[in-house]
Amino acid sequence: MVSRDESPYLHQYLSENLNLISIIIKLIFYFTEMKNGKMYSNIIYFKKIGSTMDIAKEYARKGYPEWTIIVAEEQTSGRGRMNRKWVSPKGGLWFSIILRPKFEPKYVIHTGLIIALSITEVLIEKYNLDAKVKWPNDVYIDNVGKIAGILVESSITGFKIDFIIAGIGLNTNVDKKHLEDLKATSLLELLGKRVDNKNILRYIIDRIKLYYSLIPEGLPLIIGRYNNVLLNRGEIIRLKTPEGEVKGILREIDSNAGIVLMNRNGNIVRYDVSKVIRAEFI
Repeated sequence: MVSRDESPYLHQYLSENLNLISIIIKLIFYFTEMKNGKMYSNIIYFKKIGSTMDIAKEYARKGYPEWTIIVAEEQTSGRGRMNRKWVSPKGGLWFSIILRPKFEPKYVIHTGLIIALSITEVLIEKYNLDAKVKWPNDVYIDNVGKIAGILVESSITGFKIDFIIAGIGLNTNVDKKHLEDLKATSLLELLGKRVDNKNILRYIIDRIKLYYSLIPEGLPLIIGRYNNVLLNRGEIIRLKTPEGEVKGILREIDSNAGIVLMNRNGNIVRYDVSKVIRAEFI
């Protein structure tokens, strides 16, 4: 018989191991589906459009299936968080993904994190670049500049997610002249040669699908990997919030995708992404 004092530890042990079993089952399912070609993507290409986000949202409302991907060679009205303009000239990789997850709406915020993490890991593994994630949804090349951004929007009815649209902009074959005033960089500038956008797209989508399949059970693993490549971790940053500016040492990103700082008094404070207008590094 388990004593009352021991039962919480037993509950924690069972919870952790059942969670691990669930992750293993999901991974087996993921790799089986990939092997059998069932996790295909419906990729729709455009030469020049206003925004892949807008087209993807229109298609989602019409009932297009999950993993429909809208790709444009050029965008004239690309946008990022807080409706900031995203320069999207010909040569870059501009695309949006339709997702129809079964997880709870509270996990929508993690979609941007897994996409930023996926892009970062692809840049590290395939191109040997010192890529980092800048919370919440940007990708930087350390000590160089921004190379990718992610925008996530969703439609939710009650407690059910109708769809998520994830828009991604990656500066691949973008000439330096388009980036000079933006503190940004591109693969063309970093590698000194053009890259195959279709190959990069495939690498990124495969990695996104893997992490997406692990939400929510695999979030501790995902958040751990995210923190491993977190830009300026351990350094002083400044957050702009509706209440004013906040400074502190960046500790980590927590399981709810919030940013955790240590303030000047040594206290640990946390901020939701919805409460932060901009994160800046000093």
